[in-house]
Amino acid sequence: MPGLQNIQAQLTDAFTPLQSNVLAKVIYDSYNELIKTSDFNELKNIVSELAVAQRSTEKRMDELAVAQRNTEKRIDELAVAQRNTEKRKDELVVAQKNTEKELTLLTINVSKLSEKVHDNSVAIGGIGRTMGYWFENEVYRLLPCFLKDNYGIVVTKRFLRRKLKTGEVNLFGKGKKGGEEIVIIGEVKQRLEGINDVKEAIAQLENAEKVLSKEIEKNKTFRIIITHLAVSSAITYAKKNNTCIIQSFEL
Repeated sequence: MPGLQNIQAQLTDAFTPLQSNVLAKVIYDSYNELIKTSDFNELKNIVSELAVAQRSTEKRMDELAVAQRNTEKRIDELAVAQRNTEKRKDELVVAQKNTEKELTLLTINVSKLSEKVHDNSVAIGGIGRTMGYWFENEVYRLLPCFLKDNYGIVVTKRFLRRKLKTGEVNLFGKGKKGGEEIVIIGEVKQRLEGINDVKEAIAQLENAEKVLSKEIEKNKTFRIIITHLAVSSAITYAKKNNTCIIQSFEL
């Protein structure tokens, strides 16, 4: 029977020193107590199984250590990713604030621009009305001679702009043609670019005739439309509807 130390030395390859000491003492004592060979063999098998289990445990511990290191590495990577996310979030917050600031400035600029456009529109509208009134005033001044020279009409009551319940009529006056009293009624338009423009003007004249029927009485009306420009289709349509179109260059 090998000595206790020899048994212990043989066990240290598979067990820790403490485990080797305990097992060696158990084996040695068992042998000294004259254990049976079968019992000893069984003990050897148990020791062998314990050795295998110990190696498996150590292998599993190594695997767990590797898994732990991988987990720690992944946690570090997640921590870095989290910091990057927070940094990106801060950048987005700053970008959002800058965008809101730019939108505020843009809104202010658009508002100012809208005010300028409105002011310009008002100014242009004012200029347009002024030019319209100027054109009408020129018509009042030049039309009597034109009617006399081209239609034999003598104006006996100067032209006025008449307000109606719905709108107004630009020209309303009286005259004589061949000794017969007539009423001259007219509209001043910048352009007549089609039949629809003429229809609209004639409708205004017909409405004025109805509203002013008491002043017109039984007198004939001479309807005219004065404009800067009229297309031929507009002139033709007006003639068919007993309305005379006079273009400004004719005055």
